[in-house]
Amino acid sequence: MHVGRSIPRREDHRLLTGRGRFVDDFKCTGLHHAVVVRSSVAAGRLAHVDTRAARDAEGVIAVFVAADFAAFARAIPLRGGALPELADFLQPPIAIDQVRYVGEPVALVVATSRALAEDAADRVVVDIEPGEPVVTFADARAERVLVHAGAGRNIAARWHARRGDVA
Repeated sequence: MHVGRSIPRREDHRLLTGRGRFVDDFKCTGLHHAVVVRSSVAAGRLAHVDTRAARDAEGVIAVFVAADFAAFARAIPLRGGALPELADFLQPPIAIDQVRYVGEPVALVVATSRALAEDAADRVVVDIEPGEPVVTFADARAERVLVHAGAGRNIAARWHARRGDVA
């Protein structure tokens, strides 16, 4: 059992001495790079995502928004111990009509190099009508503003666990 013990790291020496390999070190013919365009606001209605300038940028292979994935995209599954009550709080891989947190993906740009993908991502224009974010537990409990309106509540589930002799 490793609980409460240091776990020896095996990778540090090669990484610190320059002999490690990182994903960016692998070069393949036909390799493309993707950059995620993210929400700059914590809550709001996603009014429009204009990708025209990004699509016309040098080296761009494709630019995707939620509609491009609608036919097959599923909500992001929860890891470990998913309770049925949490199904109302799953999120799409790319925001559809609403953003719920700063950094939520709103578009994906694919280009022939990382630099070109980043440049094109900067050309995506995201129009978000700001909403009121829920930033404290007290606000979440008050449920005056719902983060997931379809759920009808902010508190996803409550459960209690007890193991062993607490004393």
